[in-house]
Amino acid sequence: MIRYMSENNLINENVLVAFVDTSALDPMYNDYSHMEHQFAALKKHIDSKKLILLTHEIAIREMENHIRDEVYKQLEKLSRVQSSKELVLLKSMKKYAPLLGAVDKETIIADSIKALRAQLKKIGILILKTGTISVKSLLDDYFSSRPPFGSKSKK
Repeated sequence: MIRYMSENNLINENVLVAFVDTSALDPMYNDYSHMEHQFAALKKHIDSKKLILLTHEIAIREMENHIRDEVYKQLEKLSRVQSSKELVLLKSMKKYAPLLGAVDKETIIADSIKALRAQLKKIGILILKTGTISVKSLLDDYFSSRPPFGSKSKK
């Protein structure tokens, strides 16, 4: 489970505290495959209690939403390639079955979100809860693009 910030977390005045928002963490904007060195350096400083990285639940939900949208978009491209006339002759060959077979979009999305959360946990980012005021319905409306936030094409 990702650690959440609470009033029990006391911050020493000699500790650097940094707040990171969606654009710094979102795998849709950053290539995580090339960031292992940076993540390891962050983790080293966090583990040594010299650095605290904070983000908030809204950023996490936003990243999950970006992943969901991007996975759908990329899998739609894959589907077009899989059904292309250039690959039709390969469909009967057993060794190409994994490449040309059906894809479970929901499982890929769930696994992608799980991988994001695992990466955030591995780094050691603290997630600020939105407080005692419940904003769940507000966030659900926002991420579902329900009024007053607009339609899917315009927010």
